[in-house]
Amino acid sequence: KLCEEQSVNIRFFNINDIVSKEELETLPTKKYWSLATYFRFFVGDIFSEYERVLYLDSDTIVCDSIDQILNVSLKQDEVLAACIDIGMMRYLQDANWQFYARNNLKINNLENYFQAAVILFDIKKYNAEEFRSRLLSSSASNDYKYLDQDALNVVFQNRVKLLDLRWNLPWSLKAFYMNEVRDMLS
Repeated sequence: KLCEEQSVNIRFFNINDIVSKEELETLPTKKYWSLATYFRFFVGDIFSEYERVLYLDSDTIVCDSIDQILNVSLKQDEVLAACIDIGMMRYLQDANWQFYARNNLKINNLENYFQAAVILFDIKKYNAEEFRSRLLSSSASNDYKYLDQDALNVVFQNRVKLLDLRWNLPWSLKAFYMNEVRDMLS
């Protein structure tokens, strides 16, 4: 009934119908992240008939209409829209993180490192430029600390429109970074 009243469509997909087991086995996992963390890479395969797809992590709480995100304007070179990772702000002054980001990730502007929990994908651009292959290759051939999120930041560097933090502010960090968050939101 909710789906009918709110124009919502819920579908389930078997990832084995989309990607081979051998392809998934090339991807590293960590104690807290399973292969499922990479499933967002297949958004272009699953939703190829759509122009845009809004990916939300399963623990995301939506408190406002998502129409504003779905209708955000992307420039010609922007493939994604996402929020900066406010949690990474604490690492900006850390020499080890800077070394890792600059040498392993090759990220020039650390202030633009984005969070992977809320992402608007332009599916046509994503598929046309074969980002799925680029993400899988980058993930399989690098030892990333933050697995898929690092790969997304590497592959989409300078191709992301940064959204307002109100669209992806982890509640656990809001109090910890209240001053920084207040400055960013004002």
